Amino acid sequence: MKAQRKDMCTQLLERYNAEGEASVQRILTEDESWVHQYDPECKAQSMEYRHKTSPSPRKFKDSILQHDNARPHTSRQTQDALRQVELTTLQHPTYSPDLAPSDYYLFLQLKKYLKGHHYDNDEEVITNIRRWYLGQSSEFFADGVRQLVKRWRLCVDCDGDNVEK
Repeated sequence: MKAQRKDMCTQLLERYNAEGEASVQRILTEDESWVHQYDPECKAQSMEYRHKTSPSPRKFKDSILQHDNARPHTSRQTQDALRQVELTTLQHPTYSPDLAPSDYYLFLQLKKYLKGHHYDNDEEVITNIRRWYLGQSSEFFADGVRQLVKRWRLCVDCDGDNVEK
């Protein structure tokens, strides 16, 4: 698995070196996470509620989708839909949350925000997540994706090991 991670990151860096910053600016990423109605500040991050109401992308042309290799993402139905909208998929090594902006950046920031808040029901959680999400600038999201290049380099430099070790 380490060799696969190193090889993929090497290929992604070669693409970045050939195409420049524009190649990273075209990346879309998606994932899901669970949250609790209450997550005490001293408790480790945990999962409980799946948020599925993210806004739809406005335009796919020239975009590149990064997602993990979970079954829903690799299913024939999903792959057919991606081909239909002509959306290119970025290679992503299996079991590599350290190389997924949604995991190492977006959800980390969201869970820091939610920690210590009390919610009476799922709708309150959803409303607050939407409010937080819509309150973030486009630069906030771009920062998470831009960190990919640094993480690809770290992965190659440490022979495919997890970059957060």
